[in-house]
Amino acid sequence: MHRLAREQPDVPSPAGDERAAELLKCVEELRARQARGELRGDIDVGVLFLVFFAASVAPVALRSITREFTQQDPGSEEFIDHYADQVARIMAVIGDAAAVEDTHAPEPTEPSGG
Repeated sequence: MHRLAREQPDVPSPAGDERAAELLKCVEELRARQARGELRGDIDVGVLFLVFFAASVAPVALRSITREFTQQDPGSEEFIDHYADQVARIMAVIGDAAAVEDTHAPEPTEPSGG
């Protein structure tokens, strides 16, 4: 975690290409899900992945802030379970928004014959 938080701009990480390939694979998987309509089309999946990646490390990287916001110990099993549940719910809302977006799309109109 410290290595991730302390990376210097424009300095390749020791894992370099291998880590970049794994991260790109995750983003490509989100793009495929977006193409299947599982995610809204107007969301940049690279940014979405970054948001959820940041969410996954936030309780560790921002321990005191996490404790202040939630009034829970970020290292406790209860917090971890609750946090995972809430992040999953947020992801579901994003997925549901894609379905709602599709159901609210305008119906194609027939050309008037006249």
